[in-house]
Amino acid sequence: METVIEIKNQLRLYMNGPASASMRQKGLVYKLNFGIELPRLKELAAECVGGRRLAMDLWKENVRECKILATMLMPVDECDEELVDVWMEQMPTMEIVEQAVMNLFRRLPYARGKALQWLASERLFSVYAGTLLTIHLLRSGGVFDETDKIEIKDQAEALEHTNNVQVARTARIILENFSLHSKNYV
Repeated sequence: METVIEIKNQLRLYMNGPASASMRQKGLVYKLNFGIELPRLKELAAECVGGRRLAMDLWKENVRECKILATMLMPVDECDEELVDVWMEQMPTMEIVEQAVMNLFRRLPYARGKALQWLASERLFSVYAGTLLTIHLLRSGGVFDETDKIEIKDQAEALEHTNNVQVARTARIILENFSLHSKNYV
């Protein structure tokens, strides 16, 4: 598949109405949500050809599955910081933040800088992305220096008691990582 129209036609074939309705009831509101499960989206991504241009075109769609596919299809070596900043500004839901971190952001060569930047952000979705990205980078080891670790721990302690459940949970996970590896972390 090489065009957004072809991809959307494929998505219609796998539409899951009950899953879509359930997501809507849980607050995941999109202009269009086919309710397709992530394993099926990964299969579709494997069939897609188009690289950066296709990923950018998919991102422009206000469709849950198109945004997730965009994060799966964007080539890491063609994803500059400016594009990541634009995508972060346009994040529609926490789910898409999670998918962007899992599928793309954690693999970027400048992920460390973005994690630190987003942890200190005022924007909820950016902070959530920062906490998720920090968790991935801490667990992969060797990315943060001692000064970074002090800043991360301070940020996580401040975020641990925030009103947003997802951010508070991920902040606690960061702090648990520090506790588990106290000899390696400040």
